[in-house]
Amino acid sequence: MKVVLTGAQGGVGTIVSQIAASQNDIELAAFSREQLDITDPGALMSCFMHEKPDYVINAAAFTHVDKGGRSADGIPVECRLYGWSN
Repeated sequence: MKVVLTGAQGGVGTIVSQIAASQNDIELAAFSREQLDITDPGALMSCFMHEKPDYVINAAAFTHVDKGGRSADGIPVECRLYGWSN
C-alpha cells in the first residue's frame, strides 16, 4: 500500500517513518514542511495526484504552543485554521 506522510521530520513523523520502514507492504512517501506546505491546496493536490496514495497520515504539527497565533510569518495560525481542511 502507498502512504503519504506529512510532517515527516517531526516527532510523530519520525516514528511513523521508522515503523513504516520495517513493514514490507508499505511504500512510504514522506514529506517535511519544507517539501510540502499543507496550507497550500494546490501543493497537496499535486502531491496526491503524483503519489496516488492509498492513505495519508498527517503528522504535521506546530509544537511551540506559546508562540501560536503570534508568529510573524503566520504559519501557526494558517496551519491551525486551514491545514487540516486541505
